[in-house]
Amino acid sequence: MVQQALAAISFFFRAALGRAGYRQPMPRQFLRNFPIPRRGRRIVLTLPWISASLLAAAQPEQLLVYSAGPLRLRPQLANAISFDDNVLYRPSTQAKSDFIHTISPGLEIELGTPETRYQALFDYDFLNYTYTSLSALNHQDHSLSLKASLQGDRIAASLVSAASRYTGILGGGSILNEVGSFSNLGANVNRWVFRDELRLGYVVTEKLQTHALGHFDSIDYAENLPLYDQNTLRGSLGASYQAFSKVSLFSEAYYGQVSSTPNFETAKPPHLKQGGAFLGAKGEFTPRIQGSVQMGYEIREFGDGTDVPGVPVVLASLSYQMTEKRTASLSYTRSTGVSVENANTSFASDTILFDLSQKLGVREKWTGNLTAQYRMDNRENRAGSADGEDSYYSIGFRLSYQIQLWLSTALAYVHESYSSSVQGTVDYQVNRVTLSVSVGY
Repeated sequence: MVQQALAAISFFFRAALGRAGYRQPMPRQFLRNFPIPRRGRRIVLTLPWISASLLAAAQPEQLLVYSAGPLRLRPQLANAISFDDNVLYRPSTQAKSDFIHTISPGLEIELGTPETRYQALFDYDFLNYTYTSLSALNHQDHSLSLKASLQGDRIAASLVSAASRYTGILGGGSILNEVGSFSNLGANVNRWVFRDELRLGYVVTEKLQTHALGHFDSIDYAENLPLYDQNTLRGSLGASYQAFSKVSLFSEAYYGQVSSTPNFETAKPPHLKQGGAFLGAKGEFTPRIQGSVQMGYEIREFGDGTDVPGVPVVLASLSYQMTEKRTASLSYTRSTGVSVENANTSFASDTILFDLSQKLGVREKWTGNLTAQYRMDNRENRAGSADGEDSYYSIGFRLSYQIQLWLSTALAYVHESYSSSVQGTVDYQVNRVTLSVSVGY
C-alpha cells in the first residue's frame, strides 16, 4: 500500500510541475454519479488517488524530507476539487456555479533545531485554479513566507515576513489586509499583499520582560481600479510580568498610521493616525482553559486634523479542552481600519470566530471540525456620521482522515452570507463543497 501511494505521489508531482501527458482513466461509475461537463472531467481526473503507476519502492522519509545537518527540505502538495454555487459573489438570481480544480505544490525549508539558538522556516506555495466552465477566471497565485528567531541569554528577536501575489476574483467577504475589507468587482484582479513584523524582547528579571514591536502591512492593487492601495505602519512598546505560575499580565502602547493611495484619478486622501494602549493576561487560566485576553482604547485622527471618534479595542482568544478528544476555541476581535473603496471612510470591526474539533476513532485518524464566523463593520465618514454597516457570517464543517503521517484527505462544506447597507454594494450567499488531498510532512 505504501509503495502504491508513493508511486501515485510521484506521478502527482510530475503532473503538477510538468503539466504534460497526464491522462489517467476514471471509473465510469464516478462520472455517472457526478454530472460534470465533458471538458471538466479531465480536471477531476487529476485527483491523486485515481492513479498509481510510476515509481519504484521508496521510504516516505526519503521522498518527502531531505536533511543535511540543521537544514531540512520538505516538498509538499495539495490537490482539491470544489463545487461553488456562486463563484462571482452575486445575488441568487444572478449566481453562476462551477467546478474548480486547485493544485498547489509547495516547498518548506527549515533551518535550525529546538536545541539551536536560531531557527528559520521558509515556505513557498504555488496555487493553480482551473474553472470547468468559466475558464476566463482561471488564475495562478504565489505565496512566500519567512519565520525566523534568534535567542540569546537575555535578548530575543523574531521576524515574520510574508508576500503574496493574488490574481483571482476579488469579491465577497474576503479579508484583504490586517483589518479586512469587503469589495466585489466580479472579476479577476491582480494584487500584491505584504506583511512584516519584527519583535525584540529583553528579559529584565526572571518574571519581568519587555518588548518592542514593529509592524508593516500593505496591499497594492493593479492600476485603473476603483480601489485604494493601502499600507499600515505601527510601532509598539510593552512589558509582561509573570504574576502567577502559569499566567502573565502584560501591557502595550502603540502608535501608527494607515495611508491610502488611489488607483484612479482623484486627490490623495489624508492618512489616518492611530494611537492606543491596552492591558491583558495570557497563559493557562485553568487546567482546561488557556489563551489570552487584552482590552484597551484607541484614539484616531485624519492627517488633515479631522477627529475620528475613539473606540475600545479588544483581542480575546481562548481554547477549552472539553475532553481528551474534543477541543473548543473562541475568539473575539474589535479593531479599526480604513475602507479600500473610500479612503475617507474609517470603520470599527467586530469579529467572532468559533471552532469545535473532535477526534474520532480508536486510532484518532479521523478529525471533525465545526466552524463559524461572524463579522460586523460599522463605517463612519470624516464628518463623524454613520456611513453604513457590513455584515458577514459563515458556517461550515470539515472531516479529515490521516491516511499516513505524510498523507491526508478531507471533505469540507461552507456557507457564506454577506449583506451591506452601503448603496451599490452587492449582497450574496455562497455554498461551497471541497474534496482535497494533501501530501507532505
